[in-house]
Amino acid sequence: MIADKVGFDKKNLVLGSYPPGYPYRPLVSDQSSIVLDSTKIRKELGWKPTVSLAEGIDKVISYFKKSQGK
Repeated sequence: MIADKVGFDKKNLVLGSYPPGYPYRPLVSDQSSIVLDSTKIRKELGWKPTVSLAEGIDKVISYFKKSQGK
């Protein structure tokens, strides 16, 4: 979703790898992916999101563009 929103060529994405010098590389024993599910917090605390995933991504992209003067 992020690549689409910023116009990044997805052919350049290599999932599961990190660029040289990236400060954090998961251990081989770590999970290869994380799946988030808000069911428990919704049930136990009555929480619900106030923005959609797409809107949240748009806000983050806008923030970074502003902070980099673009």
